[in-house]
Amino acid sequence: MARAINRLSAQAVARAKEPGRYPDGGGLFLHIGKSGAKSWVLRYRHGGKRHDAGLGAYPLFTLADARTKANEMRRQLAGGVDPLSGARRNRQGHLFERVAGDAIDALSAGWHGSRRRQSDQWWQSLRDHAFPTIGEMPVQAIDTAAVLQCLRPIWATKNRTANRVRARIEAVLNFAVTAGLREPGDNPARWRGHLSNVLAQPSRVQQVAHHKALPYAEMPAFMAELRQSNSTIALALRFLIVTAARTGEVLGAR
Repeated sequence: MARAINRLSAQAVARAKEPGRYPDGGGLFLHIGKSGAKSWVLRYRHGGKRHDAGLGAYPLFTLADARTKANEMRRQLAGGVDPLSGARRNRQGHLFERVAGDAIDALSAGWHGSRRRQSDQWWQSLRDHAFPTIGEMPVQAIDTAAVLQCLRPIWATKNRTANRVRARIEAVLNFAVTAGLREPGDNPARWRGHLSNVLAQPSRVQQVAHHKALPYAEMPAFMAELRQSNSTIALALRFLIVTAARTGEVLGAR
């Protein structure tokens, strides 16, 4: 008995929120990640192997668009042709999170200072703000809509971090193009003349939050209180106060 197709409706796709897979039939399904990002995937078998073909992010690609793309691929399969053959299959199969790791390893060779620390910073920012949305997407399938889903939740509240995430996504996608994992073209994470058209200028949303400071008149009493403890934290804080050393210098001291 043939499997039913066209199970989904445009309204059902728009309303779907829970992470998971929502089948439309014939191998086509809507994938919702943990972050709520939606994308289309066609699952098929060819040569005894299973393949997942990314068809783009929703809502940039509608249900009708996904069905059109899926039908084109089904026709190729009916003729014995793998729609993701050769280099195109390779591009579709390289997920953003894995490519990001390769990019960080390659780019860190040219970084000054502590390469390990910078690598950790790149990885942490992408892990927190990019991987939940696009980490499991093939680099070839990442478009402007997907990038915006990463940035919009933090653009106004954590703009400095959001700007770094944007620049790092851009660098990873540039790496993917050069490595032959993504087709050449405009980078969807590019700021000038692209995302600058739909996101507020960083200078207008950045908020400087100063650390709280202890009033000078209260310092003697605070130092006397610190002297009651021989813990490493208390000693380090006393050293910082009397030397005006930078926090990083104190934390890294031996």
